[in-house]
Amino acid sequence: VKISGDALTPNQRLNWLSMRTQTPLVDIEALKAMLSPSESSSPYYYLDFEHINPVIPLFEGKKPFETVITQFSVHKSTVHPYHHERECDVNINKTDNINYIENATAAGTLVRYEYLCDGTSASLEELAVQLLEALGDTGTIYVYSSNEVTQFRRLASQYPHLAQKFENLEARLFDLERLIRRSIIHPHFFGRTSLKIVLPAMVPAYDGAYANLGVSDGASAIVAYERMLEPGTSNAERESITADLLEYCALDTLSLVELHRGLHKTIQEVEMGEGPFRVAEFQNFKKLKEEEWRVLEASISPAA
Repeated sequence: VKISGDALTPNQRLNWLSMRTQTPLVDIEALKAMLSPSESSSPYYYLDFEHINPVIPLFEGKKPFETVITQFSVHKSTVHPYHHERECDVNINKTDNINYIENATAAGTLVRYEYLCDGTSASLEELAVQLLEALGDTGTIYVYSSNEVTQFRRLASQYPHLAQKFENLEARLFDLERLIRRSIIHPHFFGRTSLKIVLPAMVPAYDGAYANLGVSDGASAIVAYERMLEPGTSNAERESITADLLEYCALDTLSLVELHRGLHKTIQEVEMGEGPFRVAEFQNFKKLKEEEWRVLEASISPAA
């Protein structure tokens, strides 16, 4: 199918141009403004949830299709990613990625917190309590998507005695996906911004990082969790599933750490005239006339 750039919206046209030329684009001023140290505060947290919404409730008192948070992972760093190199890495030939997370010994300490509900109603409230303890009272909380806001509000409504604490967390959230949407266009995104698409494009060392995990995506995490709670599941299988779920969720938050660092690395490379990114001010493209688009497109040579 032959696509003409002038038939697209400005945003579509930027994605088309990036893919046609295999050239990643960055609105460097927007990226720098959103990642400015003044926009965050120490310590730095990276948060991810897993949840289920089964037609037949697995927890007492829940309704069909009601969303229930079953798990969280939090990474906490006392050092801003701008100031040090990567503390951890992923060996994609093994499934023991958690070994790369604990007791990081580089410039800053990276600590992981986690909780997985055991199927009892009491464990749901314990998750809420443990989450509040893990996230503390100060510091920026990095997430990917607006889902965490929704889940904070859900927990606040379920546990009124904790509601104010969850409301306070909202002001500390920083959505990295929103930043990506506003400042990065990459041919390997294919017009999408899901974490598992964005991560290997921005941090190539993580390409294939999920491939060898026992649980490798959100859908398989739901299936695994429900299997873990089935009465016929053996203790050995339950322990194996538990380890898989914890490893998967931990890799999600470690991915946020590395993506955050990768974004700062992009700024450094652009300022030094290095790296693959071409600078573009995305908002200005909405004002371009057709002849100006032609000049821009001609200035970026198609990939060989």
